[in-house]
Amino acid sequence: MTPVIPGITVSFQTLPYFLVAVMIGAIFHEFAHGIAARVEGVDLKSTGIFVFLAFFGAFVEPDEKSFQSKSRRTKVRIMAAGALANMFVAAITISIFILPTVLPFATSPFYNYDSGGALVISPLYHNDPAGALIIEAIPENPASQAGMKSGYAIIGINSSTGYQTISNLTDFHEYSASSVYPFQNVTFHFANAISPISLITVPREDNASKGFIGIRTMNYYPSRISSDILLLNLIPHWLFYTVLYVFMINLMFAIMNLLPIPFLDGDKLLTAFLGPKFEKYLPWIRYFALGILGLNIILSLLFMGWQQL
Repeated sequence: MTPVIPGITVSFQTLPYFLVAVMIGAIFHEFAHGIAARVEGVDLKSTGIFVFLAFFGAFVEPDEKSFQSKSRRTKVRIMAAGALANMFVAAITISIFILPTVLPFATSPFYNYDSGGALVISPLYHNDPAGALIIEAIPENPASQAGMKSGYAIIGINSSTGYQTISNLTDFHEYSASSVYPFQNVTFHFANAISPISLITVPREDNASKGFIGIRTMNYYPSRISSDILLLNLIPHWLFYTVLYVFMINLMFAIMNLLPIPFLDGDKLLTAFLGPKFEKYLPWIRYFALGILGLNIILSLLFMGWQQL
């Protein structure tokens, strides 16, 4: 487990996915507490939705006297509701990735999952790739300096080794690995009537005998709606990572909130579960949970460093 620090452990490219996932997780978590409280007859002091810039959140505040007057079983149900809601969201989102593998005949009319980073809505996009889509032209590298942009779909490459049709991401990777050399003049041909772009490759940092272009790519799935709007090309990529982050963040919310650490749901849940008879053991359980959490963070930083999501 690594601390969340925008720009350090969470890149600015993935920050929008992270914030959307946190927003969804928080709303489901808080409203689950509120619904459980009302079902159990606990009064709510306040509840609502707040807006920060373009993002939404939610809050639910049960009446403390009403909450404390309930039985231990009722308190456990209310405090567990938030984590259970996050587990439910995590289960739904991970099933989006699993179902096309298990039941492809059932999901293919609706969507297609590409492990390379695309979630393709079948009525809106063709299910078969037709090129390699640029999802990032890395700044200060040949591609970005030549004018390539996110959303451009490569369908052909011309160089001293000849012309190569690019039908999918595998074609592009194979061509890049076998036919792109340093200081080579390479011309890229694109879908959507975009003019060809030529550039001079540079040596790769990890292998000076290979050429470097400076782009991140995925399979290109043509839109059924319009071929003129480049942003439509990127939606399968954005959708894939939004669903992926919603899964990861909701799973993290569920696990973290069940830890018996002060100010988290797990602490109140354990307090209600133990009851007055075993309450004396609660501080030691808290110390143990804090120790495990702290050790996890330290070991993650020692062995994995400040890796970005």
